[in-house]
Amino acid sequence: MFRIRLFLLAIVPPLLAALSALFAFDVSARLPVDQSLRALAWVVVATPTGMFLGRWLARRRDLGGAALWSFMCYVFSIFVAARLERLILGEPATHALYFRLAIVLQCLTALVAALHSARDVGTMRSG
Repeated sequence: MFRIRLFLLAIVPPLLAALSALFAFDVSARLPVDQSLRALAWVVVATPTGMFLGRWLARRRDLGGAALWSFMCYVFSIFVAARLERLILGEPATHALYFRLAIVLQCLTALVAALHSARDVGTMRSG
């Protein structure tokens, strides 16, 4: 059974965090290089942080699961985004594609985590 309330609790925070990451990425483009690091750091940690919050809100007893999902989202998205950027652009002068890919991959992971949170968890039912 699919629970829409749990799905919304799990998906809204990471999507809001992804929007804030996109905003931070846009702002970082207008800042000097030495001042843009804080905004770019937020770009890569915003969605996993929102995903942790959303998954924890959906399943309050599963704090470890929320931490694991958000950690895996963060780690694998940055490596996959870096590899895809390298395959697509070779050696880029800027890493604009990397940050965009990281946000997209993190949103996809948040969707999978939200779908996983919304599924019915219970005991096995007999025929």
